[in-house]
Amino acid sequence: MRSFTLFTASLFVVGCASHEPLESVELRPTDVGSQTSEIQGGTNDTTRNFVVGILVDQGTGAGICTGTLIAPNLVLTARHCVAPLVNTDCSTGFGTTYGPTAFAVTTSPTAPAQVFSTGRWPSFDNRTWYAVRTVFTTGNSICGTDIALLELFANVSGTCPAMPRVDIPAGLGESYLAVGYGLTAPGTQTSGTRRVATNLNVTCVSNCASNVINGFEWLGGTSAARGTCEGDSGGPALDSTGRVFGIVSRGPANACNVTVYGSVSAHAQWIRQHATGAATRGGYTAAPWVTGGSSATNPCSGTGGTGGTG
Repeated sequence: MRSFTLFTASLFVVGCASHEPLESVELRPTDVGSQTSEIQGGTNDTTRNFVVGILVDQGTGAGICTGTLIAPNLVLTARHCVAPLVNTDCSTGFGTTYGPTAFAVTTSPTAPAQVFSTGRWPSFDNRTWYAVRTVFTTGNSICGTDIALLELFANVSGTCPAMPRVDIPAGLGESYLAVGYGLTAPGTQTSGTRRVATNLNVTCVSNCASNVINGFEWLGGTSAARGTCEGDSGGPALDSTGRVFGIVSRGPANACNVTVYGSVSAHAQWIRQHATGAATRGGYTAAPWVTGGSSATNPCSGTGGTGGTG
């Protein structure tokens, strides 16, 4: 196993301790944070194994992002988790995408913390850790195209993938929960344990400070000290039936309770396209949502969802 040095950077800063207007605050992407602790104001989550931890080897160090297993071999995450960001301004884009060997994916709620404690890259066993075959991206701006897909070499067994809500956009005032492996509060350190924060709400779905958020995104959070932090990048906003309809992207500084999410429905065609190919290569039948059907029913769970109510 190769060893690596963990690093702490400061790309993701969400929320705003004061009541500054969103337009006046720099929105920055959720860090591919390292030595991170858990989602702010949340509780340990051992049941939503479809929310995965993603180790990222950036050459000079390794950090962690979050993603969502949306098919047996396909993970939805943020673009800035798979490529360096040139700048946080909407007019600038991303650098060269990291190769597939730069990533390790796990469904375990605590495995990243164990890796951080040893400082050694994990071995791929297709039980705890999975290797990435291909990285898919689209567009080239942090605003609106902060989205990526990781296709795994092996299908994940024993975990029901979450349904991406490709057919219904976010609704103003809609409640959701966030799950991730990130910080418990701005500036904290250690860990990499999956946690969940509940009682969050969609606060804006259009005309949301157009200079920093575009129409392929929405804004959510709470006034409480609860929400997404560094290391939660790429993690899901889950609706009341457990469907993922938002992807953690970025937020304003000095708190972790306001988040800009990439819209899943805005990228429906692109997600379906790559899910079709992943199903072929994975040797399984694609779910109905992939082929244009409704996302109302998750065929592998036998219910309408996979645990979105907390």
